[in-house]
Amino acid sequence: MIRKCAIFTEGMTEQTFVENVLLTVAGEANISIESTRAEGPGQARRYKPIDFHRVGSGQKYHALICNCRGDESVKTDIRNQYKTLIKNNYDTIIGIRDVYPKTFSDIPLMRKNLYFGLRQKPIRTVMILSIMEVEAWFLAEYTHFPKINAALDLSRVSSYLGFDPSVAPAKVEDRAHPAGDLANIYRTAGESYDKKVPATMARTINSLDYIKICLELGGQIPSLIPLINEVNSFLA
Repeated sequence: MIRKCAIFTEGMTEQTFVENVLLTVAGEANISIESTRAEGPGQARRYKPIDFHRVGSGQKYHALICNCRGDESVKTDIRNQYKTLIKNNYDTIIGIRDVYPKTFSDIPLMRKNLYFGLRQKPIRTVMILSIMEVEAWFLAEYTHFPKINAALDLSRVSSYLGFDPSVAPAKVEDRAHPAGDLANIYRTAGESYDKKVPATMARTINSLDYIKICLELGGQIPSLIPLINEVNSFLA
């Protein structure tokens, strides 16, 4: 029987990142991935297919990844789709949202309310709060910077951040606006990053070392640890 996982993300960046993590851990021949995008308000909300990744045959796993197009929509979309996911025999639900544009002072209340209104039976729901944005994980994966531009070596990245991400990767969670940091670092070499521009977002996503993310950073960065653990548990 195929195991099924539904993942709800706040945007396209997170959606594409999670797809690459799943493919890395599972192996392309073992998983099919269906990506959708939420459109419309309230009862008129629909989930439009945008991609279906299937390689080989006889996959052991299936993942549905929904771009909810807004951090406040993640929990709403999970609640709206819960009964449908039960009918379609899903095993696990994962929601991923950033803290930003909220601040560090908002984190305790966000964590307190993270599961409010979410059902846990018959399908367990897990919420991941990336501190402060998913781009913090990209900052920690420092080997991707020279792939964007050779001038973006570890020394330059460390100088901007004020710490060496190869030594203290968890410190990326101290950054208030990681996506802004990423853009500013790129800009020092004449490059750009804008998560709302598919081309620049995809260039960064495709430059990341997902083996490093899954095997190393996934055990070092507090907000990334539960995501990698859940992926590993689903694909066990």
